[in-house]
Amino acid sequence: MENTFRFKLILLLSTLCLFGCPSPDDDPFVELNEIENELPDEDENNPDEEPIVFSFGDFQVSTKTATTLDFVGSLTGDRSVLQRMGLVYSTVDSSPTLVDAELTENVVFGLNGAFETQIENLEEATTYYVRVFLELPDNEIQYSETLVTRTVGWYRLANFPGPGRAHAGAFTIGDEGYMFCGSYAGASGGLALSDFWKYDNGTDTWTELDFGNCLSGRPFNNARNFRIVEVVDNTAYVGLYDFPTVETGGTSSALIRFFWSFQVSTGCWEPLPNFPEQIDQCFNCGSFALGDNIYVFGSEDSFLFNEFLYRFDTKALTWEKVLDDLPFSLSAYPFEGLTLNGISYVSAGGVLYQFNEDNLMFSLISSNTEPFGQIVGAFEFNNWLVFVDRKSRTVAYDPFNDEWFSIVNIPADDILGPIIFRFQENCIIGLGNQLAGITPRYFPHLYNLEK
Repeated sequence: MENTFRFKLILLLSTLCLFGCPSPDDDPFVELNEIENELPDEDENNPDEEPIVFSFGDFQVSTKTATTLDFVGSLTGDRSVLQRMGLVYSTVDSSPTLVDAELTENVVFGLNGAFETQIENLEEATTYYVRVFLELPDNEIQYSETLVTRTVGWYRLANFPGPGRAHAGAFTIGDEGYMFCGSYAGASGGLALSDFWKYDNGTDTWTELDFGNCLSGRPFNNARNFRIVEVVDNTAYVGLYDFPTVETGGTSSALIRFFWSFQVSTGCWEPLPNFPEQIDQCFNCGSFALGDNIYVFGSEDSFLFNEFLYRFDTKALTWEKVLDDLPFSLSAYPFEGLTLNGISYVSAGGVLYQFNEDNLMFSLISSNTEPFGQIVGAFEFNNWLVFVDRKSRTVAYDPFNDEWFSIVNIPADDILGPIIFRFQENCIIGLGNQLAGITPRYFPHLYNLEK
């Protein structure tokens, strides 16, 4: 009896052990691949490495010339994995790549991921699309956003829509340029003009203005030539310097009798106290503005003996003669008066003088060392004094380094009486060409020079 019970107990335990712990292999509804899928995923235990990510910061042009572009920027990421780094650039593709663009790899790193690099042997006055490229392991390539920039040079703008001319008056206030009068070569000689135009630097558009829309009337009627045009506190001051012709009803003298101002806020011209009698006959005149004052220099006669320097106070509206002798020869006409960073200069025959308002003295500071001809225009640009000669050569003087150097020439052959608009970031010159002796040399052409 006891043996029988012991046998049954052993049989029961054996059955429970045999059927109570089933193996998956014993389940006919479980496929092999399902079993494998239930195993721990190898990728979960050994995940792939994180993607290599870099970020670009402050990628921009630092300096530029006609043939070079210098860049600075910053790179955030593990630079130890970099295989290559450089720039790709193109003049036609707005998203250049290593496959279809030029490249340079002369990258120099500084602190905290800052870098600098340069592209050389470029074309002047040309637009370039530039990107930073990074070559990573496994031939992975990363690019920055595209930077659009241009080399230094004169860029052609849309033509002036009105009659071409030379020796027009021109001034700049804010982001707008104003041009008026001037002359052009007609069948019977120099014909004078009497219109008034505004140029918008932001949109590259011209608008003709009403010259006589104020009670004060028209300041200039068929005026041909201006040598005194200055701006003080967003107000333009203009004096007529003219050799009247039969068309203007004048005589042969060089009159500078009238002086006017123009205010953008009202759009009106207002008469000012006329020039003193001594400079009604103004020969080889020039001017410059300094602070609240406008200085006019020249001679009272065609022999250039009776020299003068007059000062006009724009607050008191008064004239005062401050010098009756000049250190430079008036025979070196034409002159250009310029003010840069609160210092005034006069260029006479390629020699540059600096004016000291405290003692009313001119001092010679430099002579042009670059090949140059008769000056027909001058402007302040990029902390330089820039001069253009009749053959379109352009030279600059850097007062900080006391250095003369040539910059990109204007694409013209013979310049006569250009207009110049001096904006904060660019300068626009309007001019005409004389090709193979063909006249007239008036401008319909406009060129832009950017920083």
